Amino acid sequence: MKMKYRTRKGYKSGGQLLLKLLLSLAGMFPTLSMGAIFLHEVRENSKRYGLENLQEKILSEILCIKHLRIGNVFEGSNMMKRRLCYKKVLVVLDDIDHLDQLEALAGKHDWFGAGSRVIITTKDEHLLVKHQVDRMYKVELLNEYEAIQLFSWNAFKKNSPEK
Repeated sequence: MKMKYRTRKGYKSGGQLLLKLLLSLAGMFPTLSMGAIFLHEVRENSKRYGLENLQEKILSEILCIKHLRIGNVFEGSNMMKRRLCYKKVLVVLDDIDHLDQLEALAGKHDWFGAGSRVIITTKDEHLLVKHQVDRMYKVELLNEYEAIQLFSWNAFKKNSPEK
């Protein structure tokens, strides 16, 4: 069973909650010249809005540019390569289900500056192999006690909820 947590904006799965926490940690170091973005539900959002829209989000968020428009995926890929190759970034791509999504949003290693990290969540390990991802981690589900403890730390800043 996949744990879900209620937030003000709806339900988040345990994996999404952990990735959000990771991004919040990146925000704790303002002295670093680092950009960070969390793209949730890439599978759904790429179908609904297109990969160009997701490329626009990455560039807009990391470069702090408003009203950025990308004509097509090829143009977006070139812009990401040119504009982000010297920038240290943390990019989290949640729920990838096609190789074209990885190619358009994460490209190759030289797309991002030294020390950058791209975190990809997917149910299809084959996509990661085809994209030549450096490291893969299989996330184990939390048991009930661990799930309650994680929730409690995030919700109440305590090890367990009050009875």
